Amino acid sequence: MDFPLTSNRLTLISSTQRLKLRGWVLKAIFLLFLLVFSVNAHADFNKYEIKIITERIESAFSLLIDTWNEELYFEMYDLGQRSSQMRLSRGEFAQRMVDLKWKPSLKPIRIDKIEIIYMNYAAIYFWQEFENKVNMLQKVEKYMTLPTILESNNWKFDLTQLIRIPYEGKFKEQPPKEAPPVENTPPPSTPIEGAPPADAGVITP
Repeated sequence: MDFPLTSNRLTLISSTQRLKLRGWVLKAIFLLFLLVFSVNAHADFNKYEIKIITERIESAFSLLIDTWNEELYFEMYDLGQRSSQMRLSRGEFAQRMVDLKWKPSLKPIRIDKIEIIYMNYAAIYFWQEFENKVNMLQKVEKYMTLPTILESNNWKFDLTQLIRIPYEGKFKEQPPKEAPPVENTPPPSTPIEGAPPADAGVITP
């Protein structure tokens, strides 16, 4: 025998249905947000956007190498990502860089390409020549990949990657300087004691 539904029971059923409906709506909004975010993050950039982003990355990368060449390690620390700064203090990073046996040479860097993976994440592929701090004639050229992340409107780098030295690569020893050629001139003769001078017997008018 069916009993009529009371108003309290009807209210309970409608509340449960509203909660379920609200849960489904929130899930749909969340999935839609993930879809839109993934599409925007992996969207193809136009040529103008690629040019602007690439120029900013090159500028930040050039500043990193310049401070490295000048051994300004405290300033170099400010170019690091927050995650790497949490692992290394400023003093620890500077000391690790001082202890390295290698540093970039003055030879210009050859950038192979800059790959923009996301709007805030990219990778730099480049050739870099390093020289030994003690024996500057000993050099090594290495093909490297350096990731960079956009933080606070600036492109930052992984400091923990920079302290992982020594670099492995092909060493190039500079050829020794050749000595100037020696002329085949006969040595000056030594005069013999008691012998007449070379111009003896020569009568001059």
